[in-house]
Amino acid sequence: PPPYTVSRENLRFPPSFKGKIEFVGPFIRVKPEMLPSQEALKEELGFNPSEPLVYAAASGPTYERWWLGRRLEKILSKASGFQAVLTLGRRDLEGYARRRNKLTVYGWIKDRFKFLKACDLLVGRSSHGAVTQALAYGKPLLLIPTQEQTEQIGNARTAVSLGVAEALDPRYLSEETLLPLIEKILNNETYRLRAERVKASAQNLKGAEKVAEDILELL
Repeated sequence: PPPYTVSRENLRFPPSFKGKIEFVGPFIRVKPEMLPSQEALKEELGFNPSEPLVYAAASGPTYERWWLGRRLEKILSKASGFQAVLTLGRRDLEGYARRRNKLTVYGWIKDRFKFLKACDLLVGRSSHGAVTQALAYGKPLLLIPTQEQTEQIGNARTAVSLGVAEALDPRYLSEETLLPLIEKILNNETYRLRAERVKASAQNLKGAEKVAEDILELL
């Protein structure tokens, strides 16, 4: 709900709809309070609890996912000052894992909410689901919106305006552009504190449960 509506650039309601729309909050299958602490999860997943963890996710159509995963792996394998985990988003590679310096690469991650709570920063596309889930977990973001999708561009702009994210045009995705932005977010507590503020707001909302309640009232 306002003022944290991620998709607000894509919501243009006619005046006649005013009063008929209800914001119910994010749909989160696994809520953060259902999981162990961030430090415990880092240790469980094989990471150093005392070092920042960047969680990067390649998503989207096949080619987009392949392109982003390839670029992110090349860049994040040169990580310094933080540890990183990258999922290639490929179900056909479930069970695949390899280590490159401080980067761990998985073909597919089943327990992605564990990684989301364990991380200190999420890097990936700016789909509505990805952004709202990260904010519901109080995580700042580094967004790489798909340029052909105005919805993702709008979501990224909103997240940046809320002070919880930075955005990077994929045409300029490189070691020289990505790594400094990661360091900027990790070294500035303001991003995390603002994301935590959104998380606190989301915790008071029922999401899918509220939708079900409203539907049952109409039956």
